[in-house]
Amino acid sequence: TFEGSRLRIYDCKLTGAQEPGMPGRVLRIQDDGIYIRLNGGVLRVERVAPDGARKLPAAEWAAQAGIQPGTRFR
Repeated sequence: TFEGSRLRIYDCKLTGAQEPGMPGRVLRIQDDGIYIRLNGGVLRVERVAPDGARKLPAAEWAAQAGIQPGTRFR
């Protein structure tokens, strides 16, 4: 979820990269997706669908939602 709303994640890839930071935090946002720190590596999310909305590129959604590096998903 993000800020109490369901967020569906599509087209994602778990990388084996180990980066410092708390699990669930956004590490960076690039044209190819949002990079989120997990316990087992980093998840690159390419497309998302906010609750009740259509699928869109994750970077586009992040810009609309005001997501910045350091934002935490729960």
